[in-house]
Amino acid sequence: MQFLDAGVRAGERCLYVTTEQTLDDVAQSFAAFPFALDDDRLDVLSLHATPGVTLDDPDGAEETLTLQRLDDDASVGGDLAFGEYTRPLTPGTLREEFRRYADYDRVVVDSANGLAGFTDAHTYRRVVLDVIATLTDEGSATALFTAEDGGADSVGDLLQYAAHGVLALSRERVRDDSHRFVEVAKLRGVDHDTRRLELHIDAERGARAVPGRRSQPPAVKTHGHRPVGVAGFDQLVGGGIVAGAGVLFEHDGTANVSTFLGSILRAALDRGDRVAVVPTIHLRPHGLRTVLSGFGYDADERSRTAASTSSTSSARGTPTARASTPPSAPRRCARRSPRSAPRGTTPTSRRW
Repeated sequence: MQFLDAGVRAGERCLYVTTEQTLDDVAQSFAAFPFALDDDRLDVLSLHATPGVTLDDPDGAEETLTLQRLDDDASVGGDLAFGEYTRPLTPGTLREEFRRYADYDRVVVDSANGLAGFTDAHTYRRVVLDVIATLTDEGSATALFTAEDGGADSVGDLLQYAAHGVLALSRERVRDDSHRFVEVAKLRGVDHDTRRLELHIDAERGARAVPGRRSQPPAVKTHGHRPVGVAGFDQLVGGGIVAGAGVLFEHDGTANVSTFLGSILRAALDRGDRVAVVPTIHLRPHGLRTVLSGFGYDADERSRTAASTSSTSSARGTPTARASTPPSAPRRCARRSPRSAPRGTTPTSRRW
């Protein structure tokens, strides 16, 4: 309903089709929210698949499903009844019914499960594809369907392949507290945020996904950032890694870590930062030189410049960090046997 309310406030004609509730139920469900339910640009229709009497089956067999409106005043585009008979629910009658709604700007069908059951799941998917084409191609409507995902071959599972976009709603218990989540699982042709966000619902603002940003807004930041130099990454994390903090970059062992390292080093050197690199056992000095040379830097020249700067600073009385020299290798010592060796024999010794 929030999707339709936004359309109404933008001056668009909107239609809400419920397949599981009456109009009174709909009004009661959304009474607590600030939605414009009484606006003339919003129509609400209760459309149901129920057993009924048709011209083909005047005896009214239990398995005969008909397409009926449970509320007479909800009729849009005419009545489906023919005297005491109603039309059977078939792919043809369903397409004809939704063709009446092609002039709307936004259409919500809640839910697609309520109109299933008259045919097999794969045929119903084909019918819904035709309904979507009727609303979007013959008209200019943006259609939104809701459906439960009950696993393989369920209505929700089949419709995700028919729709251009899929919003996945879920509920999960976090520390014994129930939380709602929303995720844009699919959105054809649009570069979208793929994060799983928590969904908050309140009476004042309706539904909203949080956090709304990928990083903290600048107004509340109390820290600085150091750009990494990887295109898109700095923007994603709000300007770079946090300055003065430790950051762990974790990889799966197959990633090209050298290129990422080179980008970080290049960005730091471009800023004039002094950089200390503690390489892994696999990153030999010549490997680091190769990485830096790929970004236009001479590692040996940089080292000489840093050493010269360090010496100058020391001469001026500025304290500098000193690299401790590794201790020499332990000396192998020989210890004589406690007893004196006889003359003419070689004394035994023990090495340790």
